[in-house]
Formats: sequence, C-alpha cells, structure tokens
Amino acid sequence: MADSPIKAERRNELWEAYLRPVDVPSDPLERHKTALEKLHLLKALHLSEVGSDDVDKTKRILANAFPLWSLISAEIGEWILSCIHDVTGGVPDGDLYDRVRLGSLLKMQEAASGPPTHRDALDPATVIIPRQFLLEITDALLALDRGEVRPIFEHRVTGEHGAPHAWSTARTLALEHVAFLVGQGVKKGIAQARVGAAIGASKGTLEDWEKKEKQTNGFDETWRVAKEAGALSIAATRSPTMDSHVLYKMNQLQSGTLRTFGEHYKKHFGSRHNQVKGERAID
Repeated sequence: MADSPIKAERRNELWEAYLRPVDVPSDPLERHKTALEKLHLLKALHLSEVGSDDVDKTKRILANAFPLWSLISAEIGEWILSCIHDVTGGVPDGDLYDRVRLGSLLKMQEAASGPPTHRDALDPATVIIPRQFLLEITDALLALDRGEVRPIFEHRVTGEHGAPHAWSTARTLALEHVAFLVGQGVKKGIAQARVGAAIGASKGTLEDWEKKEKQTNGFDETWRVAKEAGALSIAATRSPTMDSHVLYKMNQLQSGTLRTFGEHYKKHFGSRHNQVKGERAID
C-alpha cells in the first residue's frame, strides 16, 4: 500500500523530529531498529527515575516514546491491514458497515495473536485499526457522555428482548458443557439433562438450542473442541503437541464449573424459562 506524497512527507518529518539527533535511515528496517533502540533507552531512563516523583520528566519521556511507537506501528500496521483486506476482501464502505468492519478487524486480530492458552500474556493488547475508526470511536464515546448515541454504537432492531447477545453466548456455553460431558463419556441425553438441571431449563430446551446452532457456521467446530476438551480432562497422558484451543477450552470449562455456570445463568437468564419441574422450558 503506497503512501500518498503528502502522507509520506508528513511521516518523514515526524521521523526526523523524534529520532533527532540521529539521521533518519532511508531503509525501513534500519529506521525501525534505530527507533526501537531509542525506545529502550527511554524506557531505561524512566525506570532509573522510578520513585523520583518527577512527573514532568515522565511526561517528556512519554512525549518522545509514544510518537516513535506510533510511527513503527503505523508503518507495519499499514502493511498488516492491507494483508487483512486481501484475505477478507473487505466489506462495503459506509456508516452501516463501520461496526461490522471494526468488529471483524478486532476479532481477526485477537484470533491471530497466538494460541488461546497464551493470549493473556499479551497484555497490553496490540490493536491495529484505521485512524478513521480511532477518531470515530473516540468521538462516539464522548458523545455518549452527552446523551448522544452515534451510529457505530446504535443497536440494530432485531425484535429480540433483554440481552440477546449475552444470552446467545450463554446458550453456546451451555452446549459446550454438554459436549464436554459427552467427551468424558457421559451419554448425550444424560449430559443434556445434567446441564439443563444446572441452568433451570429442560433437556428438550438444550436439544432445541443444538438444532438451531447446527444451522450456524462454526458450531461443529465449537462442539468438537469442547468434546475433545472433555476427553482430554480425563486422559492419563497429554501430548505436548495437543490442540491449544482444546487445552484452553478444557481449562475454561473446568475452572468455570457447571454449578457456577448454572447459578450465573439462572441469575441472568432464568426468567426466560418455565422453571416448573417436569415441564418443558420455554425458550
């Protein structure tokens, strides 16, 4: 993705300003190496001053460090965004698609940031988004404080009540608990009954949810991962090359026990079901 002449000129001016007194290398790799070396020097300078309470000095260090980091991120990020566009083909421009485009960018970057078992280590998170989104989101957040909802934060009218996204996520997690038990060797009908009892819904409700979820993309993989996670949880040995998604799901479903999940579900979504024992839950 080639820079416009004006954009390239402005970026060069920034490099000259923040790499001073070092001459700006023309080669991008050497330029980034020089910037990273200066960032490490600034970090070391700040750490050496920790406890000095010199806030002004910290501000000066940050005033040099953040622009350098932004310049590196912009040059590498521009290339990464172009790759993402090539892979996805992008979506149409316009306000109606801004939220879709931003959500897709963030989800893709989270999924590509490494094995799910290791992503907590990547905190702070690195996010690469077009500047237009940064400005739009910032302005939209400020507008919320004035009682104004900008298009990017307006909810779609779907006819669903309550918190439909949160409920959908909870239903998927309930089905993952079923698959997890099945992976441990529990008969599917018994697993559905156990999860249903935990969340205050009938076995039939779990069956209906599964039928609906099977019509969506990705559910087969969701079920596979949760089922294999259940099998892994009772395995005598574990391979060092095991699927990281399966291992992450095993840890998630084991740490978030069925009883704890059931209590959370009933607290937030229990009113959506007929709780009368022996009756089919209403969903």
